[in-house]
Amino acid sequence: MVQINSDCNITAQICQQARLSRDARFDGQFFTGVLTTGIYCRSICPAPAPYEKNVRYFDSAIKAANAGLRPCLRCRPDSAPSSFAWLGTQTTLMRAIKLIEQGFLSGDNAGTVESLAQKLGISSRYLHKLFNQGMGTSPKRFALYQQLMFAKQLLHQTQLSMTEVAMAAGFNSIRRFNEFFKQQLLLTPSDLRQKSRGSTDDTHSYNDNQVRTYIKPITLALSYRPPLSWSKMLAFYAFRQVDNMEVIDDELGRYGRTFSFDGVDGFFYVSPNIDKPQLDVSIYLLDANDIKSLHHIVLQLRRMFDLDADMVVIRQALLPIITLGAQIDSGLRIPATGSVFEAACRAVLGQQVSVLQAT
Repeated sequence: MVQINSDCNITAQICQQARLSRDARFDGQFFTGVLTTGIYCRSICPAPAPYEKNVRYFDSAIKAANAGLRPCLRCRPDSAPSSFAWLGTQTTLMRAIKLIEQGFLSGDNAGTVESLAQKLGISSRYLHKLFNQGMGTSPKRFALYQQLMFAKQLLHQTQLSMTEVAMAAGFNSIRRFNEFFKQQLLLTPSDLRQKSRGSTDDTHSYNDNQVRTYIKPITLALSYRPPLSWSKMLAFYAFRQVDNMEVIDDELGRYGRTFSFDGVDGFFYVSPNIDKPQLDVSIYLLDANDIKSLHHIVLQLRRMFDLDADMVVIRQALLPIITLGAQIDSGLRIPATGSVFEAACRAVLGQQVSVLQAT
């Protein structure tokens, strides 16, 4: 019998309204645990809504997992936008989570919990306390679950081999990957992929003659909380486009560019999905061994397009000037660059000359 306690900072009434209306603005802000099925879902889950008496709400996926629940195979919580609103002022915990997401505790050169604590300037005991209070679990277990969820996303959305999925998710051993996967989800990676083949794919591929055919694309869907004004963001990048580094297809509404993230080189194409609040991305790695850095690349892309912004909170902050008659351009995000160095170059040259001449 699954033991579940309500563990969410958003009121139950708001959560109920959001899940019954399948409100994408709350996607990733909370997860609905269903006692009768033993699974947890996103606010946008297409499955028939369970009775309120049979659900509990959680503000993070790991808390739902700690309660003995498994992620839904239909709405795929692994694809939900990230949300750190529940962290409040716990800056150290937020920094630790960011480092873990970047692979500090996984991969070939994985650090230890002690070295993570040292990097944060705290003791390992205090780090464990922060995670237990904020996440209800240990730093290592949190890291493993993040790896698992990313692996699940890759199994649903890509055709990568099991070995490639394990490597991309930060598992050094395919055996360890299979064991942890089955332990947490009660089915093997192969079983999950077989089940997902019968469902609708969230991504689409591009047939681009300019892309060399020997480079295999990795297609993924990056969800966000609406609204998002993609046309304004595309116009921002078009005005600052650098030849031979960036390409913009106005007809398809597609943006592409080369990248070099921490020594990993490649290029990507991104365009909005016309049916769902997500960006469809095709990533091309110049070195197949760089598959180990895929999660870091995905996080960089989410940062570049500001996909984890909470538009509801932003609008609430702007309400005082809206009531005074100000016109708000809904869906604006903060476009970012590929690196801090690139941002510095663009800023300095743009200020000294002009944006066009700097480009």
